[in-house]
Amino acid sequence: MFNVKLALKYFLKKPISWLATLAVAISVFVVLVVMTVMHGLVVDYINKTHATVGDVIVYSDSLVGFPYYDRLLGEIDKQNFVEAASPVIKSFAMLSVAGGNRGLGVNLVGIEASSYNQVTEFKSSLYRKIDNDKIFTPYFDSKKSGCIRGILIMNSKNYQGKFTHNPLIFEKLILTCFPLSYKGTLLKAASGIVDSKSYYVANDSDTGLASVDSSTIYIPFTDAQMLCGMDSTIKRASAIYIKIKQGESLGECVDKISQLVQRMKEQNENDKFSMLLRNVRVEDWKTYKRESIAPMEKEQAMLTALFLLIALVTVFVIFVVFFMLVHHKLRDIGILRSVGISVFKINGLFLLFATMIAIAGTTIGALGGWFFLRYINNLEGWLFREFGWQLWNRTIYDIGEIPHDIQTEVLCVIIICSLVASLLGAFFPVFNVSRRDPVKLLSVDQ
Repeated sequence: MFNVKLALKYFLKKPISWLATLAVAISVFVVLVVMTVMHGLVVDYINKTHATVGDVIVYSDSLVGFPYYDRLLGEIDKQNFVEAASPVIKSFAMLSVAGGNRGLGVNLVGIEASSYNQVTEFKSSLYRKIDNDKIFTPYFDSKKSGCIRGILIMNSKNYQGKFTHNPLIFEKLILTCFPLSYKGTLLKAASGIVDSKSYYVANDSDTGLASVDSSTIYIPFTDAQMLCGMDSTIKRASAIYIKIKQGESLGECVDKISQLVQRMKEQNENDKFSMLLRNVRVEDWKTYKRESIAPMEKEQAMLTALFLLIALVTVFVIFVVFFMLVHHKLRDIGILRSVGISVFKINGLFLLFATMIAIAGTTIGALGGWFFLRYINNLEGWLFREFGWQLWNRTIYDIGEIPHDIQTEVLCVIIICSLVASLLGAFFPVFNVSRRDPVKLLSVDQ
């Protein structure tokens, strides 16, 4: 019992212990806020990326695509673990506005609206909500050919990150492609080498991914086949996006679909189009998008490592505090040792003291971090209104609210690290002194 009373006395009566508590609180506050915001941004980006491609992707990097996609699609649809599958055309095009003299290079994506909306969350990204069979229909004339723009093409945002345009737009766009034969040569080299078609803007897509929304035009699948030359000689597609039923193992599904693709390659190995099947691959969504996801995860890992250094600073602060405190209490330790108190109990006394500092500092830091995160968007709004300052300029960065939901696992890791750091900082100076001879501890020159 004396351990608790003495530890509490040290904690309440020693101003230096308040310094240690403050150091722990500041460390916990900073780590909690930064890790919550960073974790929220990374998870949001990964989820948005996942929403654009489904769970499993069968694809070819070749601009000429791969044949027999319709047969493969039929086999995939028969699998009991598949919820939906959709063919996709991916290519490049020149975009120009009718009557304008300026072109823009864009990513051209051809989709079958009904199946594509089942596999991805594309429909929820549309600025103007509409039925599947009408997403390419301009609002002013159902007989016109329509396309869907990435919302960052020709549109701007205000400081709140909201787009200022009217979704009921009348804009005529011209898409120009270089159609390729299945051999990769220009399909119309002997005549006009390009294919062009005019579209009216039917809608805008806001996926929340700046790299997608600033450079992508969506058109009907059959139109994309025609513009890219994938309807000549033999019909081709660039990819098949697949959604897996909930509860199914993604790894096992990738393996099963890979077997279907391999079987298709073997069945057509003597076909003149077999060379187009060699580059067909099957990957889960995270592997398929690794080039964009990996840098985000690497930044998060580097940030985590950086804040581990803050934990080391906390260890050092606690070490200094206990080094000073223990050397000011040499006589107390000597007296306790001389009346028969064991080294173990003395270590327990000061480690209990360190635990009190850790619990108090962690509690203050966590509550402060929770309160700050709860009102962080209000605070940023006030700073912008009063001083014109934003943490992220919404006209540049595709960010809505600053993430502020504290993740339970992140909070638990921070609390555990705080407790461990405090105990590590206290253990070495306490252990070093408590095992010394009581006679030397009580000597006059101490």
